[in-house]
Amino acid sequence: MTMTSKIAIGAVAVIAVVFGGAFLLRPGTSLNGIGGTVSPTPSPTASPTPTPVTTPAASPTPGTLSVGASSALAAGTYSAFDPFPIHMTMAIPDGWSGNVGGPYAIFLKRTSGPGSINVTIFDDVFADPCHSEKGFLSPRPGSSVDALAAALAKLPNVKPTKAVKGTIGRQTATQLTLTAPTSATCSPVVADGVFPTWELPLGAVIGLAPGQQDRVWVLNVDGVRFVIDAQEPVVQNAALHAQIQSILDSIRIQPTGS
Repeated sequence: MTMTSKIAIGAVAVIAVVFGGAFLLRPGTSLNGIGGTVSPTPSPTASPTPTPVTTPAASPTPGTLSVGASSALAAGTYSAFDPFPIHMTMAIPDGWSGNVGGPYAIFLKRTSGPGSINVTIFDDVFADPCHSEKGFLSPRPGSSVDALAAALAKLPNVKPTKAVKGTIGRQTATQLTLTAPTSATCSPVVADGVFPTWELPLGAVIGLAPGQQDRVWVLNVDGVRFVIDAQEPVVQNAALHAQIQSILDSIRIQPTGS
């Protein structure tokens, strides 16, 4: 999947982890007497060594996804917030890059090969991903979670599943799956070879490459409707699927004031 982001500002943070230490007690020694009638020499009594107190390891401090250009991420927990209006944290494994793409997007992607997770805010849904020249749905979907989920569930040619209730990030959501058509059945596609599904307010397009599927969650937190979607090949790679699922399971959405 190719995504275009038009906002670039920079920010970097680091992860700090403090570990406690433990120390082993030194065992005492003994001395045995030797001889026929000679009383054995008593063994000296070792002074007790105090048991050291182990300092518990500190909780990892989340790093912060940079704002603007995407950058490679070391494995760890990351926070994403501002200018994106919803505060989120997630645990990212090795081999991923990511960024906050401005007020409407958070992007995570495998540094090589397929696999991505997007968090986006949008109202414009393409009328037909197979025929981008048809433009967007008109009128736009309503402002509710159900209205947007229903619009996505009716997209032609991407084999949408029925929308069902679910949860993500410990928040209630509506979930469905979109499966890309083959390129042979669709024309035209956008220049970089994806079938566009929706467009962000600043012009970035989210779409599917042939042979990909997209699991989509639509939710509303603090009055902000947004979408979390996870893309991977239709024919799943078990290791990649496990990585994507681990990120999804780690997401925590923090409502304002929590």
